[in-house]
Formats: sequence, structure tokens, C-alpha cells
Amino acid sequence: MPSPPPTTPDGTLLARYLSGDRKGAEAIFARYGASLLVYLRRRLGRRDLAEDGLQETFCRLLESAGRLVHHPKLEAWIFAVARNICADAYRLRRRAEAAADRAPGLARGASRFCESEANGPDRNLERLELNRILRRVITEMPPPEREVFLLRTERALPFRAISEQTGAPLNTVLSRMHRALKRVRRALIDEGWIGAPRGRRVE
Repeated sequence: MPSPPPTTPDGTLLARYLSGDRKGAEAIFARYGASLLVYLRRRLGRRDLAEDGLQETFCRLLESAGRLVHHPKLEAWIFAVARNICADAYRLRRRAEAAADRAPGLARGASRFCESEANGPDRNLERLELNRILRRVITEMPPPEREVFLLRTERALPFRAISEQTGAPLNTVLSRMHRALKRVRRALIDEGWIGAPRGRRVE
């Protein structure tokens, strides 16, 4: 499909994305990505954190695309999500610093305890079962999705680095990761490991 003109409404772009045309998501990213990155960089102070915040914001946008098609102010919604992501990052940082100040050795002790608990037979069975499910889902992923999923989860690469390594546009990488996570979530729900979100259909 041809690329949408720059005047296409946000809702129309989201509808195109939901219909399977990734150019709709690409156009949304091109429209708001640069200004959002500047905002996140100013709030978080570091480019790597800002880039991760940018990817997280657009992942949430794609996750919520169905209910945002008729949203009257999508830009305001996007920046509100980014603001919440920044607030979450600040809270996590403060909690980590406070915990380290109160008991520097606590985390190491808890880690050793968890390691010993995780070696019990029940935990081993759970781990084997989860690994079986994940291996099956990963094997069934289309190769582009599988590549992005493994680079993100196993090598912990930022999405921008994945984009550079795979040669795919950043918004395409985001869409692939989003679809891969939906496959994993659907498999875990089908196998009874997690419950389906109330009031939402698992696609």
C-alpha cells in the first residue's frame, strides 16, 4: 500500500495498522517520534534511557491501538504515557537507592536464597515446562519476529541497536516485538500459566 499523506488523521493511521498495514504505525512514529525523544531525553537525562522510553511508549500505543482509533487527542495520550514511564523510572530508581542505603547486603542474601529455592524439584519442573512452551512459541514465530525477540530478550539490546543490526526501521522492529510478545502471552494463557485480561479478547 502507498504511504499515507502527512495530513492523514491519527485515527485513520491506527486503523490502517490494525488492518495489517504497517505503514500506518510507521507514519505515527514518524509524526511524533522525534519530539517524543527530545521530551524523554530532557526528563530522563540520558539518551539510552530516552530511547528505551520511546520504544516502551510506542509499544503501549500499538497495544492499545484498537481503543485509540477514535481518540480525539492522540498526541496528548502519547505524551501522557511517556510522562508516566518517566515517573515509573524515577520511582524505581529511588526505591533501589533506598534499599541499597538501608541494607547493602540484603539483595545478595536474597539472591542466594532464591537460587536455593529455585533448585527444588517443583521449581525445576516449572522451569522445564515454561522452557518447553517458550521454545515452541519461538520456533513457530516468523523469522523476523524471532530475530527481534531473541536479540531483545537474550542479548538485551536496545531497540535502536536491533534496528541497526537487522536493517529494519525502528518502528518495524517495535511492531515485530509487539507481535512476538502477543504470541508468548497467548501461549501462556492457553497453557493456563496466566489468566486472560478481564474484558479483553486475546487475539
